[in-house]
Amino acid sequence: MKKNSKQYFGISITGLLIVVLVFSCGIDVEKRTLADYITQHRGKIKIYYVDPGATGKEVIQVASSKSGTMERIVTNFEKNYLKNSVLINDSVLELTLSDSGSHVVDTVKVSLPRYP
Repeated sequence: MKKNSKQYFGISITGLLIVVLVFSCGIDVEKRTLADYITQHRGKIKIYYVDPGATGKEVIQVASSKSGTMERIVTNFEKNYLKNSVLINDSVLELTLSDSGSHVVDTVKVSLPRYP
């Protein structure tokens, strides 16, 4: 009987350690707003810096929403530094991006969803 209780205790401790390890390695995503715009039709455009920690690569993320609706991701860029952003006619967002360790600068234009 004592052998079974020791075995049960060992399995319980192992299971507990696995649960603690899984929950302590949760995904702690850092998401900071870098810029936000409000369009003429009450749409919102936000630019985020997203750092998933050790589990992934940092990205610049563009999201949009209309008042009263959930935010949706328009696009992601595998860059980690936003130099400039300009909203053009409520339909295009021009971003100037680079990596922190690089002098290469990319300028991209993002077509934004239209809201009635």
